[in-house]
Amino acid sequence: MDQATTEPAPVAGLEQYPKMKPEAKARWLEALRSGKYKQGQGWLMSKRRKSEVMGLWADTEALENTVLTPVFCCLGVLCDLHDASRWNTSDGTRVGLAYKNGEVPSRGYAPDDVMAEAFVEGVEPDVLRTVQTRLAQMNDKRLSFTEIADWIEARL
Repeated sequence: MDQATTEPAPVAGLEQYPKMKPEAKARWLEALRSGKYKQGQGWLMSKRRKSEVMGLWADTEALENTVLTPVFCCLGVLCDLHDASRWNTSDGTRVGLAYKNGEVPSRGYAPDDVMAEAFVEGVEPDVLRTVQTRLAQMNDKRLSFTEIADWIEARL
């Protein structure tokens, strides 16, 4: 990551970053760097089609004979690693898919149980939410999965 231009400012209110469990961190970093997951913005996971004209990922409704490809936020990759069967493919949204979280589906943030499994014990939920907000901002500002993985590796 080019420190002069793309390094996000320190997270306000955090004296130090919470630490991830080594196994969870290694799996997440590997997945983000693997090329297996296509990156998207705005949702944990959404279905998109590749524009043949522009070569960009664009939102689309599920049309007959249109192949839709799943794209993920970096937090959606973590959810997928936690339990890929929890994606709600029938929640009625046009593009984004919710991650099942009890009665309330998650669309933009990983549920507390996903984060609790990935981080060491004793980290407050508010701290994890602050970290998720930073990761979502980096993802939605189109930092690559590799750049985000580098940030995670250095700080979490």
